[in-house]
Amino acid sequence: MGKRIFGVVSGVVALCIPVTAYSACTSPAGNEGDLRYDSTAKAVYFCDGTNWQGMGGSGSGPAVPTDIKITTSQDNGSFNGFTGMQAFIEANGCAGYQICHVEDIQRYNMFQSSAYNPSSDAWVAIGEGDNGNATYSVEGTCSNWNSSNSGVYGFVLKTSGSIGYTGCNNSRYVVCCKFD
Repeated sequence: MGKRIFGVVSGVVALCIPVTAYSACTSPAGNEGDLRYDSTAKAVYFCDGTNWQGMGGSGSGPAVPTDIKITTSQDNGSFNGFTGMQAFIEANGCAGYQICHVEDIQRYNMFQSSAYNPSSDAWVAIGEGDNGNATYSVEGTCSNWNSSNSGVYGFVLKTSGSIGYTGCNNSRYVVCCKFD
C-alpha cells in the first residue's frame, strides 16, 4: 500500500506598493510641492524638490494682495457700476486699492500669520480677482454694483471672516485690496 503525504505549502507574499519619494528644500526646510510666503520680498515660493522657486512674474497666477482694509465710508450697493465702485474706493480711504474679491482675501489669508477680519461687515466682489483683471458675476455684486434694491443681494465679508450676503439697500463699507 502506498503512502500518501499531505502537506501544507506556506509561503510569504510580498506586496510591493510604489511610493513617491519626495526631495527636500532647505533654508527653510520644505518638501516638494510646499508653498511659502516671504513677507520681506512679498513673494510666494514653491519647493520643486531641490530649491525654492519664485512664483512671481507674468502669467504665474493670481497675485496676492499686499494689504487689505475697508473704506472710511459706507454706501448701498448702487455705485453706478464697477467704475463708480472704484471711484468710491479711491475717495474713501483706499487710494491705490481696488475692491477685494473673495479669492483675493483667501489668498491673502493663506500667506499671513492671521486672517483679515474687518471691523464691520463690508462689500466684496465675487469672481476671480487678479490685480485689476477680473471676471465678475452679476449675482452677488448688486447687479454689477448698480442696484440698491432690497430684493437684490451682494456678498459681504463679515467681522467673523466668513462670507455672507445682504440686500443691496443696506449701506456697507467696501473691502479694499492693494497689489504692489
